[in-house]
Amino acid sequence: MNDPTAPESAVENIDSGVWSIRVPMPRHPLRASLCYAYVAEDGTATVIDPGWPTEESWTALVDGLRAIGADPARVDQILLTHGHRDHSGLAGRLAKVSGARVRLHREDREMLVPKGAAHGERVRHWLALAGVDDTDSLAAASLLPALPPFPDQVSAPGFVHDGDVVSVPGGELVVHWTPGHTPGHVCFEDAGRGLLFTGDHVLPRISPNVSTMVGHRASALTDYLESLGKVARLAVSRVLPGHERHFTDIAARVDALFVHHRRRLDEILVVLADRSPHTTLELARELTWSRRWDEIKGLQQRAALGEVLSHLHFLHDVGAVDMDAENIPLTWRIIRPDALAEAWGAAGYPGAA
Repeated sequence: MNDPTAPESAVENIDSGVWSIRVPMPRHPLRASLCYAYVAEDGTATVIDPGWPTEESWTALVDGLRAIGADPARVDQILLTHGHRDHSGLAGRLAKVSGARVRLHREDREMLVPKGAAHGERVRHWLALAGVDDTDSLAAASLLPALPPFPDQVSAPGFVHDGDVVSVPGGELVVHWTPGHTPGHVCFEDAGRGLLFTGDHVLPRISPNVSTMVGHRASALTDYLESLGKVARLAVSRVLPGHERHFTDIAARVDALFVHHRRRLDEILVVLADRSPHTTLELARELTWSRRWDEIKGLQQRAALGEVLSHLHFLHDVGAVDMDAENIPLTWRIIRPDALAEAWGAAGYPGAA
């Protein structure tokens, strides 16, 4: 196949009654999301993360459901790993067609609510704290200007909680609350089949964005690392993420993500040791990215700033850096760099320098 990160076809049989549907994401760098479905013999289905809210995506989802013997009008349950639009965007439309109940963690409920002017003001303030001068343009910047308005919302989702057991056709899913990528991110484990649906918590190639954004906890990275340790201990044989491809060794991938975040924390300390203090934006400009900083635009730049901020809060919490919160923008300075190694070792995390 030409794209090593994509499944071989639009639909793929994972196990008896369990399917993957590749849902395209037009004009998005990730290109596609992976929706999953449990299908009963009579055509009823539970759908996990239906996908991105465009007509092309909707057509692919409906065609995929029909191809695997599921009736879109008979979907009786929609499970969301988290509230981001590439996972939740078609939930409202599918629920209207089928009458299905939508279920997600309470912490991500606000992501399904259209944002008003007050949210824009909070974003501008957040950007100003980070050291961004032109906060109005960046607050309004869109990665995908042609994207339609936020889809019809689900008025009464059913919340899932850590440890819940959810019945699906032919089996059960255990809910694991895995905050970090979003405050309410969850993974679904099918212990009977050895499957783990990881959403954006663990991806096979990309390091998921872990940001301290507006509405997110400052401890996003701490939450994420603890959640990684949680899923690494699960006895699963196949990992089914929200993007890219399915894979098998969850423990090895988790170790690689720990190494990635430890290197990023170390890199921040090196920059701060060379010159303190820094604003969040100044730090971001000096860190290593897959592209040059001036090539990162709009929502991607905001996500990158949020990721730097989550790492700074982690370093602050362990006593390695301090911040001046008296002025705008916030500035960060190094105070005890060896505190990171001490805290990392005490937590038993892999990836020590």
